[in-house]
Amino acid sequence: MGDAQFVKETIQALNSHAPELDSMYRGEMAAAENRTEIPNVRDIFKEMAEASRECDEMLEIYLWRRRSTVT
Repeated sequence: MGDAQFVKETIQALNSHAPELDSMYRGEMAAAENRTEIPNVRDIFKEMAEASRECDEMLEIYLWRRRSTVT
């Protein structure tokens, strides 16, 4: 995987989570404005962790491939 491919796949992974995270963000902002409890806090953190995990996995693959081509 080259640099350009890594960037493309990372962006695609993040974009796959963007609609859900955006929806959660709007819910958080509405709760903050109304001074009410933020709904689904656990789900918000799970979604962020999943996006982070996906990017981490892709980074590991990218770094492994880079190391294997250097040696």
